[in-house]
Amino acid sequence: MITLLSTLGVSDSVFEKKHKEVVDTLDSVLIDPMKILCLMPPREHTKFLKDLVSCGIKLSEPFLSMMLHYIIESKLVEPCSKTSIWISKGRSMMGCMDETNTLEYDEVFM
Repeated sequence: MITLLSTLGVSDSVFEKKHKEVVDTLDSVLIDPMKILCLMPPREHTKFLKDLVSCGIKLSEPFLSMMLHYIIESKLVEPCSKTSIWISKGRSMMGCMDETNTLEYDEVFM
């Protein structure tokens, strides 16, 4: 994706800035583990952890602590292994070609 956007004229400084934001966010998570809750994807197991925290379960509780540390660790390793860039309010879509030519350019059907 980065290569594609670079060839389309997006400056490398944009990607460097986003990478720095990711690293800064992860640094802040190490100081305040509660910040990891905003980084969790909306999946069932993360909803469960958010519910535990919102019910007042302490972060020092062994299960919750272990799960949060696992999520923090995976978020720290992820940028090195995937070289991904977090886009706030971004979405990934998968689909197929509009063989009937129903959609106009830049339209999607969900």
